[in-house]
Amino acid sequence: MKRTAIFTAFVLAACFTGCSSEETVTTSNPPTVETNVPNAGVDPGTETAPPPVSETEGIQLRYRFEKGQRMDYIMSLEIDNHIVNLNQKTKMNMNFYFHVTVDVVEVDGSAMITQINDRFKFKVKGPGGTILYDSADGEESDHPQWQGLRQVFLPMQYAQCTYRVTTAGVVSDVKPTAELAERLEKNPSMAAVITQEQLEQNAFALFHPMPEGAVDSGATWNYTRNQTFGNFKFDFAYTKTFRGTEEHDGRQVVDITETVVGKRTGEVTPAFEFNFDYELTSGQEYFDPKLGWLVSLNDVAVTRTKQSAMGIAVESESSTKVSIQLQPAVDEQTPENSSE
Repeated sequence: MKRTAIFTAFVLAACFTGCSSEETVTTSNPPTVETNVPNAGVDPGTETAPPPVSETEGIQLRYRFEKGQRMDYIMSLEIDNHIVNLNQKTKMNMNFYFHVTVDVVEVDGSAMITQINDRFKFKVKGPGGTILYDSADGEESDHPQWQGLRQVFLPMQYAQCTYRVTTAGVVSDVKPTAELAERLEKNPSMAAVITQEQLEQNAFALFHPMPEGAVDSGATWNYTRNQTFGNFKFDFAYTKTFRGTEEHDGRQVVDITETVVGKRTGEVTPAFEFNFDYELTSGQEYFDPKLGWLVSLNDVAVTRTKQSAMGIAVESESSTKVSIQLQPAVDEQTPENSSE
């Protein structure tokens, strides 16, 4: 697997999970009716469940936190990369099994969260063969290219962080856990991979800004994020559309679609030219307003890059599929092996 393919994979992952020090949220239809949201810690029984949009003038989308609450998720990335001028195709699959716990719930409903990766699975298939890794058994590949890849991907399984998130989904104060901070101090190569930006990406993958007031079907809201990846800077503009409520896996959830437009900004090192074309992408997510958490998310993106290093030009096309799925909470994380 070429270094260019590795870089493309990281850029694509960064594009979807995002990173933002400043987020601005606006809505196209200011609410006429304010919907009351129960305080964190209240049992979300049937009486507090929001009615379907067709039976009300609007619904307020808010995260709901309870102290001690644990939510388990699986995040999957599937990346197909084609280096056009070399006619090399590479397929990459990464699965992150992680959970979040609510440590503290503040008076306004905001929460202090701890997010921990429980398991990491990696598979890449390219011209040089197939490489597999699963942190559940820790068995490493004997493929000659694995040693180069392990320095980049293995640290991801230790990406643990804490952060604050409001009921409107605004994330701040992202920090490594004490355990991770100790690891990073002792291992500079790991610290080069698990950066502050990487930890923020983990948090922003799960929590997304919601509109200020109640909304109904057809409502849209917008926000922007600025992503820094090494010497590269990206600006992303998100547009969310509330399509309505529906039954999904036994839950009455809110159906939200998303479109994203991205562009690269900033400078790169003189020895490396990089042109980035991030097409308009689309995604869909389901949010359970009764539970107050994301249930599932699916995104698809296409990128085209032209890179030049030391006089060698490389052109590539990539497509990325990202999904996040809520799992049943368990005392001990024992995800089933997939057949990928």
